Amino acid sequence: MKTYGTIQEVFQALVDGKCDAAVADNEVSAFFVANNPDKVKITGPQLTNEVDGIAVCKKNEYLLPKINAALKALRDEGAIDKMRNKWLAAK
Repeated sequence: MKTYGTIQEVFQALVDGKCDAAVADNEVSAFFVANNPDKVKITGPQLTNEVDGIAVCKKNEYLLPKINAALKALRDEGAIDKMRNKWLAAK
């Protein structure tokens, strides 16, 4: 097993044959595979169903509702889907 500093280094090592497999977030992997279908593929089942989050200190009662409100607004206006499509969709 080998670790790398960035996910880009991981995928480059995979393409260059310096490693046999890589483990990465599902959406990031799907993006890379969609842009390199002749070089790599996703195999096997998804290992986890983790959801990304934002950590907030429990003592900061001001910040949590602000973050939640901003996330709700971004979801409601479709901005999160737009960003996902822009940055994680195959190009």
